[in-house]
Amino acid sequence: MPSQTPLKTTTSALDGETPGVSLKNYHCLPCNTSFVSLSELKKHNANNHNSINKCKSTQRPTDTRTRSSVKNQPGLNSSSSYHCLQCDKSFKNQYLFKRHNTSIHGCNTCNVCGKQFTKRHNFKRHMKRHVNTKHFACDYCKATFKEKGNLTRHERIHTGDKRYMCQFCDYSAYYIAEVNDHERKHIGNYRYSCEPCNKGFNSPQNLESHNISVHGAEPHKCELCEKSYTSKRSYKLHLLSHNPNYIPEQKFQCETCGKTFTSAIVLRRHMVLHLAVKPFECDQCGKRLSYKRSLEDHIKTHTGERPAVCKVCSKAFARGYLATHMRSHTGAKPFTCTTCDKSFTQRSTLVIHQRSHTGLRPYQCPTCSKDFVTKTLLKYHQKVHLK
Repeated sequence: MPSQTPLKTTTSALDGETPGVSLKNYHCLPCNTSFVSLSELKKHNANNHNSINKCKSTQRPTDTRTRSSVKNQPGLNSSSSYHCLQCDKSFKNQYLFKRHNTSIHGCNTCNVCGKQFTKRHNFKRHMKRHVNTKHFACDYCKATFKEKGNLTRHERIHTGDKRYMCQFCDYSAYYIAEVNDHERKHIGNYRYSCEPCNKGFNSPQNLESHNISVHGAEPHKCELCEKSYTSKRSYKLHLLSHNPNYIPEQKFQCETCGKTFTSAIVLRRHMVLHLAVKPFECDQCGKRLSYKRSLEDHIKTHTGERPAVCKVCSKAFARGYLATHMRSHTGAKPFTCTTCDKSFTQRSTLVIHQRSHTGLRPYQCPTCSKDFVTKTLLKYHQKVHLK
């Protein structure tokens, strides 16, 4: 074989060059030009890309990455394939290099107010505050917003989607903060209250401890290993150690329809539906309803008011019905039976279906005492007695 003439190379360790290797292992990221030595790459960067490597707001170097493709090549140290041009440090992988570049040479500084950020996504979010462009427009009132999440929350006003409800009364709101403020009227500044004495607490753990020490409530004791916990939350977490598929028991059950709840407060609120006395009466037709919100929705059937419009088919609905209607377009069935896994678009349909498993028939004919699964079937049956 003919002899090869070796390339002339420098052995300067400061330049980061390696003798006896002819490959151009140092690459410029902005223009993809390759160089034999790190010193040549530095010189090239200084002459051609100096403005790119300067942060406009702080005049500090930022994007000064160079990668040396030296893996699997003899005579080269593949463990240091990422080099920082600012301080000549080398790194084994891109993650370590990026972390160094952000923390040491980072340029996440706002050029408007001077605020600095260690994470790029926080910096980008902050910069939106200084930009007047609002890309997200409401289809109902043409209001504009900088972020899509703000638009989504705003549109609830038009669709009537008051998804957040007070756990003590029938109050509902578009935003969780409004419900939190409202609930303080019931329990002061505390989110958790003791039912026997109405004392308020900041956390469920403090409420549990109060019930045990003051009212003599039994601590939560594991039947499998005899361990006891003052906090119900800690007790449930412990049960998972015995059975990862453990489902917390819903021990508050409605005697009328069989529906179960996780707290006595929610059960009492539900029981209003079964009471003979319905405090809210419609002025136009005399129909009585259990909740004020239900009355407001009912009145719209007389006035014809339908403020919520479907974007898909342009049908209009009263408050609260648009979300249910949209499932006819999306095919979503969020309510699933825990017995047979069958899914439904509405919770009310699920409740009726579950009676096929429990055998519950909560509606009784006052004439013949025959029981029925739904109120509609009862009314249909009662026509037999009118003939």
